[in-house]
Amino acid sequence: MPGGKWRFRLMCAPRHRRIVNEFLCTVIDGDYLKGLGMYMFREVFQAERGKAPEIVAAFKALDQGFEKAGYTNRRIYVDYTGSMDTVIYQWEMDSLDQYFSMERGFFIDPDADAQGLIDSMNSNARSGSKEIYEVIQ
Repeated sequence: MPGGKWRFRLMCAPRHRRIVNEFLCTVIDGDYLKGLGMYMFREVFQAERGKAPEIVAAFKALDQGFEKAGYTNRRIYVDYTGSMDTVIYQWEMDSLDQYFSMERGFFIDPDADAQGLIDSMNSNARSGSKEIYEVIQ
């Protein structure tokens, strides 16, 4: 909120305070707040051992519908290092409201194809998480 009063506590090492202060001045001046109006979403799935290809196949099937729904910069990643059998689907959208409306709509009374994808994800994934970020630059 440019022009508004913000109160926060600066918690960082003394050697980083100048950098953080410059960032906060940018936030207060409103440059940061203008942003791009874009959000990046990332779904991270830990597949059952050896089941990552099934998760990838489900994301590839979903990707066709996501393109029509307005998801941009869509990518599917698999692990190269770190935890094995990790699959990440990442995309961007302009609106959180649009995303949550579509997300809710997908799981309410899904058709047979959508239910098959849901079942595939549920039976082949050990765990999953979702991350949402605001795109700044």
